[in-house]
Amino acid sequence: MPKRQGIGTPTLPVGALADLPRLMSAMGHDPWPFLAGFRIDRDAFAERGTPLPLTLYGRILEAASRTTGCAHFGLLLGEAAALENVGELRFLALNASTARQAVDHLARFARLMHQPLRLKIGHEQGYTSIAIALVEDVPGADHILVCYTASSVKALRTIIGARWNPSIVHLALRRPKVIEPYRHCFRSTVLFDQPAYAILFPEANLDTPRAGGDPRLSEFIFQRLCALEAQTPPDLVGQVRHAIETQLLRGECDAVHTAGIFSIHRKTLHGYLRELGTSFEALRDETREALAVRMLEHTDLPLAEISAALRFSSQAVLTRAFRRWHGQSPSEWRKGVAGRLGLTRAASRYKAETPGRR
Repeated sequence: MPKRQGIGTPTLPVGALADLPRLMSAMGHDPWPFLAGFRIDRDAFAERGTPLPLTLYGRILEAASRTTGCAHFGLLLGEAAALENVGELRFLALNASTARQAVDHLARFARLMHQPLRLKIGHEQGYTSIAIALVEDVPGADHILVCYTASSVKALRTIIGARWNPSIVHLALRRPKVIEPYRHCFRSTVLFDQPAYAILFPEANLDTPRAGGDPRLSEFIFQRLCALEAQTPPDLVGQVRHAIETQLLRGECDAVHTAGIFSIHRKTLHGYLRELGTSFEALRDETREALAVRMLEHTDLPLAEISAALRFSSQAVLTRAFRRWHGQSPSEWRKGVAGRLGLTRAASRYKAETPGRR
């Protein structure tokens, strides 16, 4: 059984892995010795809400992808997911009067069950975007984010209608050799090598009415989740990081715009962050660094496009910042990552081709 985690450790419920044994079995692999390597047994899935550290979750998905030889394992896991994984939030969403209300509830309360997950809804020029991110980057984050993108699309089909499809899906991944599984899952245009993970669709879809809901049950669960939300310690630094990331990828990012998101004055935001031992400028710099690393490692975006996406005035400014962060240029860093990945894949192939070797 996985150990319960202390406060401050980002966790996801073990129920999010509930379909992993079935998927691995269908691919000809016994899942239980595999999961035993991570100290997870059959009993662990009896309590779907038992927390797993985010880092462990990422390691499991990475290892499952390697073991099965399925590069899109995270996609399949998300495609198989059910709304049961969000606990009683499922009943709130399914009893909403409109799709808009259901989606707003999911975006607001999902982090109560899936702590590291952040869903950000935006509306522009008649389209809605749902950006999907984690509070921190961990090994296997690409598998986790693809999984949550797929499960979010499935949840939207449950809410809006089984025949609903997004207009476009953005994935912050290199374009794979085989893209048919992604098209099959999303049933829409899928764009790879994007700065972030996002689902886009006409905003009018959110006005779809929902029939058969129970308003009294909806109100009861809403009040329960509001109370739970009030008991959850606010993570201002994490919220500001997420706001900065969203703004960087959409356009202008400064303290005034960020403070406006929290309905406070710029000086108030600076004061709160100073009390927490940081500053807006430091968080923006750290967020840019994390995004630059993610784009260099997981996409083939040219440096000029990465520079523009992160709102640097030029590629040269990005290069200077990256040298300050990592002591080398973005190009040198990307080549080093490619070399390390090549060695890891070669070692995995050698192990697979040499059964008796330990």
